[in-house]
Amino acid sequence: MGNITSVFRIALDALPMLLGGRIRSWDPAAEMPSLAGKVVLITGGSIGIGKQAALELARHKSPPSQIWIASRGGGRGAAAAAEIRRAASSSTVEAHFLELDLTSLASVREAARAFSSAAPRLDILILNAGLMAGNPAVTAEGYELRFGLNYLGHALLARLLTPLMLETAAANPPAVGGAGSGPRIVAVSSAAHSYTVPGGIRFDTLKGTAEDINVLLRYGQSKLALLLWAREMAERQPRTTTVAIHPGTVKTELFSPTEGGFLYRLTSMLFVPVVGLTVEDGAKNTLWAATSGDVVSGEYYEPVGVAGRARGWAGDRGLSKKLWEWTEEELKGQDI
Repeated sequence: MGNITSVFRIALDALPMLLGGRIRSWDPAAEMPSLAGKVVLITGGSIGIGKQAALELARHKSPPSQIWIASRGGGRGAAAAAEIRRAASSSTVEAHFLELDLTSLASVREAARAFSSAAPRLDILILNAGLMAGNPAVTAEGYELRFGLNYLGHALLARLLTPLMLETAAANPPAVGGAGSGPRIVAVSSAAHSYTVPGGIRFDTLKGTAEDINVLLRYGQSKLALLLWAREMAERQPRTTTVAIHPGTVKTELFSPTEGGFLYRLTSMLFVPVVGLTVEDGAKNTLWAATSGDVVSGEYYEPVGVAGRARGWAGDRGLSKKLWEWTEEELKGQDI
């Protein structure tokens, strides 16, 4: 019964957002500040919310100087970068594709090395790529696939790019938003962070397929980890502003009706098309968190800019500290 509840709650979480006026009333074109001279990196930027966020940034009247989209190789990433260049409000906007496979820590290291060598600075890092459904599998290093892709790969990428962000903060304060805000990290979590395993995170299952755990609980566990990491990062690295967000239940490839179990496919086919947000509305909370002067480091925001809705294990400081220490141990030696 718990699995049924999780499936429908994920879909029904979209209803108050869809019916409320906050999403539709926030206009990124009008409300985002000048981003002139900034450099932005978005994981999963070739499709869905990530691509839409990149397009909105490029179309802005004062766009960033560089927008990087990072995803797996293939033609889709290069095509998305070309589309972003065409959409830009200024011919000076550079759109680049960065090859990144978050299921391989070696690929994450190579991507961080390539970006750090090519980009002059980093003002906004959006950890957007994600996976929900699919068959049980592991990453190249043997971690449960959702946890490895949604959380651990992102944690390593942010860790490796933090030196460049700190250089940006030192050279050009303030980088984004109000005084002292520093460069931004936006971790795209989910309201599903509260639909997780007993104890929040089962550390003993993070290596291996964890087939005994329902796929939606594995997804929720990975999104809880990203939220807890963002809060811990905000406390440990005050020169960057780090937040976690829920974009809403959005009609993207994340909800694929051809993957997952029966209940997941039923939700994807029947509920998400009705109550889900468009990708344009789904990108708004990401854009708000990346640019607004009202952002508070360490907070979790639901659309658009609504704080105070983290639930369950998200408030457990002992768990966030344990996760941080586990992550540091697992990523030991993963340097560039």
